[in-house]
Amino acid sequence: MFGFRVCRTLGALIVSLSLLLLIGCLGLSGSHNNNGGGNPVTNPNPNPNPNPTPTPTPTPISTNPTATITVTPATVQQGDKVTVSWQTQNATSVSLAQNGTLVRLDGNPLSSPGMQFTLNTVGTATFTLTATGAAGTSAATASGTVTVTAPPPPEGPTATLTATPTTVTAGQSVTLQWTTSNANSITLTQNGKDVMVGAGQTSTVVTLNDVGTVNFVLTVTGAQGARAIAQASVQVTPATSPGDVRAVNHIIFLAQENRSFDTYFGKLNEYRAKFGLPAEVDGLPDDCSSTNSDWTKPCGAMNKAPNSAGFPTTQSTPFISRRCALRTRAQIGSSPAGRLTQKTHPPILRGWTAL
Repeated sequence: MFGFRVCRTLGALIVSLSLLLLIGCLGLSGSHNNNGGGNPVTNPNPNPNPNPTPTPTPTPISTNPTATITVTPATVQQGDKVTVSWQTQNATSVSLAQNGTLVRLDGNPLSSPGMQFTLNTVGTATFTLTATGAAGTSAATASGTVTVTAPPPPEGPTATLTATPTTVTAGQSVTLQWTTSNANSITLTQNGKDVMVGAGQTSTVVTLNDVGTVNFVLTVTGAQGARAIAQASVQVTPATSPGDVRAVNHIIFLAQENRSFDTYFGKLNEYRAKFGLPAEVDGLPDDCSSTNSDWTKPCGAMNKAPNSAGFPTTQSTPFISRRCALRTRAQIGSSPAGRLTQKTHPPILRGWTAL
């Protein structure tokens, strides 16, 4: 009986020692995870999986791109320029189109402070920006418009023309001066005939030889065929010089007897001969001219017999061509081809007028 109790005590002692040893071993192995507090860390997973499944990395969520575009100014005239600028976010590439036609971009400018475009077509121009993002995202677009108007019609040409002086005698010159604006070409005419005008020329000098009115016309042509016309006129009078018979317009004589005419026309035969006309004046031969105006020498018209009616045929002066009586109408030459005609029919001859 005693021996049985001893065996039970020894067995309990052995079991207790074994438990203490086991607890000590466990305490030593847990000391590697000690946080400094001296308390062992218990393994939360006493039976770990030798081949654990790795936790998957979360897939990032892609963001759609955004785009904005600006076109300035909003209205321009045909031929002017506009500036197109844009900004994008979350984009990987961009494209730009003008009225549906792609515009070449250098590189891949996701943003641009401004590109210039010249607009030559009247109407509305639309610029469209397309921003493309990562796979799985939706592209973004932005548009800007500009109104292109036709330019105003060009100003028409203007012209002025002056002639100085406005009255000259034949053979003298006038100075023509003109001004023009908005002109592509000019022409100058004198009585319908062209006057040479050089490029950039604004004046010229013209000699006028024809008596009468001379009209100058300046024609200026501008844009789109528009024209302006300026005119100037000059009056040309006959040239006169001392001793020139052409300066005489009218001749009036007062006489009391026939031979007074010989004082003025004693050299008429010689004057006519200078112009190639017959020297005779109304039938009077040349020997009845200035050399015989005093009737001291006979001439071919003197001492003729009377006609059948009894009238004398000898001229009473060298220049009266018909009846010699002062009370009758008569004619005498006053120029190479002209005549003097009695102005009235009074009882006594009082004057003659050149025709």
